[in-house]
Amino acid sequence: MAKTLLSMQDLRWRALAEIRKQPGCSDVQGIAINRVSDPHAENNWSLCVLSAGAADANTAARAALHVQSVLRRDYDLMRIDRTEQRRSNPNYLDVCPPVMRQ
Repeated sequence: MAKTLLSMQDLRWRALAEIRKQPGCSDVQGIAINRVSDPHAENNWSLCVLSAGAADANTAARAALHVQSVLRRDYDLMRIDRTEQRRSNPNYLDVCPPVMRQ
């Protein structure tokens, strides 16, 4: 079965919501989704807890591993078109450094 592609933000929201459903993890404050760039890897993302809040850090970490294994069955990160991303960012200057000739 094909996996659903999600943006980094959508996957982060979904994963955090699932972690907060786990026992003892309703207060988890922050997570990170990390892009895996190895083309031979089975999955193109990983998950970790950045801030457990009032939750026990070990409990939150175990919940994150569980949620990661469940969500990896159904979701992959969308690929990034870096050229399009740069063009759409008003703060990006598409300027090449000068070439020094001798």
